[in-house]
Amino acid sequence: MIPETLVGLAELPLTPAGRTDFLALRAPLPAPEGTPDAPAPEVAGTAEARGRGREELVAKLFRDVLSLPEVGLDDDFFELGGDSLRAMRPASELQAELGAELDIELLFDASTVREPTAALAEALPASG
Repeated sequence: MIPETLVGLAELPLTPAGRTDFLALRAPLPAPEGTPDAPAPEVAGTAEARGRGREELVAKLFRDVLSLPEVGLDDDFFELGGDSLRAMRPASELQAELGAELDIELLFDASTVREPTAALAEALPASG
């Protein structure tokens, strides 16, 4: 396996037990605008931009909870190693981030990144 991106660090973040704190590691910053790897600029406030923001949020929560480097839009939370106890964390963090009541069953019924994002778009059409 060859990593897509290499990021240099002065030191690794550690847990109180002295082990590497994988949850404290940050994703690499996107390339500066105008470079070949830079993402296309988004228009804030559009439905498409809100949808991408929600997809990124759900993907980040899945990555954090499952300690994975990358999660695709169609990757299933439970097939990646999630379980009912681990599903509580992304559900509660989504609820806190979006300021809306969300049922934990959302992740059981829609367990890929794309599915809960679509359900959130229906439930919260005007929020960001």
